[in-house]
Amino acid sequence: MPALSVVIPTHNSQDTIGPLLESILSQDFNDIEVLIIDDASSDATESIVKRFNVRYMRLDSRSGPSAARNYGVSRARSQCIVFFDSDVVLREGVLRRFHEKLSDRAIRAVIGLYDKIPLNDGLVPWYKAIQEQVWFDDIVGDTVTTFTPSVGAIRKDLFDRLGGFDSVYTGAEVEDYEFSHKLLKEDRIYLDRTIRVRHRFPSFEKLVKSYARRCFLWAQLFLKDPRFDNNATTSRQALAVMFYAASVLLLLLGPIMASCSWAGLTPLTVALFLDRRFVSYAFKEKGLLFAVYTAGMNLFLSLIILVSGGAGIIYGLTKPHKESRR
Repeated sequence: MPALSVVIPTHNSQDTIGPLLESILSQDFNDIEVLIIDDASSDATESIVKRFNVRYMRLDSRSGPSAARNYGVSRARSQCIVFFDSDVVLREGVLRRFHEKLSDRAIRAVIGLYDKIPLNDGLVPWYKAIQEQVWFDDIVGDTVTTFTPSVGAIRKDLFDRLGGFDSVYTGAEVEDYEFSHKLLKEDRIYLDRTIRVRHRFPSFEKLVKSYARRCFLWAQLFLKDPRFDNNATTSRQALAVMFYAASVLLLLLGPIMASCSWAGLTPLTVALFLDRRFVSYAFKEKGLLFAVYTAGMNLFLSLIILVSGGAGIIYGLTKPHKESRR
């Protein structure tokens, strides 16, 4: 029986799955099995995967990453499950470190981090990579409130007892938050900052769509279990979003009411103060123009978050509860 079972859901990942598998199979820890769960890809994913010594399984129809992960775990031989998304590349020592952490019987769930250097270049990838870095740098201690299956590991018995990921979520949505809510009722989620993967971040268009969809669904989860997290969806970030949105509203009213233009600077200043570590980190890494870009993206995405989250709350309050599926 292998020490680790590495489960990777994939869909049309011909551009990313090869480098990921190369980085896994070149690690200094090889007591593993790798399970690729192909979620009905229509590209060359299968032919690329079959060049490697891994277990390939194909779902008959598109079911989403939650269902694919659950399927992979059900066929894993190890009691230690490691999850990766198909668009990452491992830094050295990742698998050995996951094994060391789960060998400690007191630790049953642990996550790593995205590296601050993205796999793909461009303003949006660098924006997201630095944002992730700042979010996790702000965490005090070695535990988090969200289990991230893009780079995470868990004991199989715990995963099975929790019922896995909810496959009612058919995209990369908020299945991680829903699963984490269940997990935190039973155990802690540990953070190991030495476990790092480089990530290929989405384009601007895909990022906006992802924010809109995830915020819409996250708001509905929040109605059922009102809690903020200690990374990303924190109460501090919620405040920053509201102040950014208030500044935009007042600035838009400026042509009608001149006083609103000046009044809009106050909430903008507060929002930038709340986001000061992110903006200053962007300045340190990429210079003044990128820091200005970062502040502009924060403002724009805050509007997406507020509108989508508000729509999600309204929907959650007015529509019947949707049954979950495991």
